[in-house]
Amino acid sequence: MAAYQLKAIPARFYTTTLDVLALAEQLGDVGLLHTLMQRPYVNGSLAGYWGAVTDQWAPQSPTSCERPDISFWDAGCLLLNQKAYSALHQALAADGEFLPITVDGEPMQVFNCMTWGKEDMSLTEKAYLDGYEDGIATLAFDEADIADKLVFKSQLEAGARLYVSAAFKELVEAHQLQGLRFDPELMDPF
Repeated sequence: MAAYQLKAIPARFYTTTLDVLALAEQLGDVGLLHTLMQRPYVNGSLAGYWGAVTDQWAPQSPTSCERPDISFWDAGCLLLNQKAYSALHQALAADGEFLPITVDGEPMQVFNCMTWGKEDMSLTEKAYLDGYEDGIATLAFDEADIADKLVFKSQLEAGARLYVSAAFKELVEAHQLQGLRFDPELMDPF
């Protein structure tokens, strides 16, 4: 079973600008900052804190000029416009939660991924620098574990990146959703 790392396309698409401090301020509780910063790793729900949240688009590069159908929103989250939400919400519901947001006046949905993909430790290798553990050199997921998952995170990476199955890629392509690309190289930073 193929897995892909989701990546942005900064040369074409805008991104959002809301950081966790501004989000905590919008939610009316700066004390949430610690919870929001740890959310990707602890796999926490945001539904109990969520309120009327707004954001705005900004270019990722000098050539960014399009609003994406689907993009990233903070670590471990996706941002879906109404077209993407209509196409994906039923399929994604088991892998996380949806939270309403308004981006430059447009109603959208944040998908907070709350699903871990089990790493295949026989194919995953840790990286070392000067004899000390320094991240992951190679990453593979247990195929049986991710067979029924569309979007998932790696605990070894503290939930910092999103990975998807071939089934998710097929759904996105079938609905012609634009904004992200699928990289079969799970650890490639570019």
